[in-house]
Amino acid sequence: MAERRGDEAAVAARIEAVLAEERRARDAVAAAQADAEEIVAAGRARARAILSRGEARLIRARERVEARVVGRVAALEEKAQRLRGPVELDDATRQRLSRAVVRLAAELTGGEG
Repeated sequence: MAERRGDEAAVAARIEAVLAEERRARDAVAAAQADAEEIVAAGRARARAILSRGEARLIRARERVEARVVGRVAALEEKAQRLRGPVELDDATRQRLSRAVVRLAAELTGGEG
């Protein structure tokens, strides 16, 4: 009987050792899961930061383009306004225009200019 109790004690000790290893393994798995969750959270935070910087850059780029467009539109409107008014010609320009009209009329009618 003493031998049997010794065997039972040895078996119980082995079972306890196996259970202890299982606990350590579960703890290691839980720690690994916690580490993985931290890594994923850090990755997500980094992705959000990259997205935020990208959005900020796009906003600044769009603002620069919009400012350029506004400036160009204003310049075109100013030029269009000037062109709407009466055209003032000096004598030299009137003479050049008159010669050009004569040449064009000659080309269109087959005559000499």
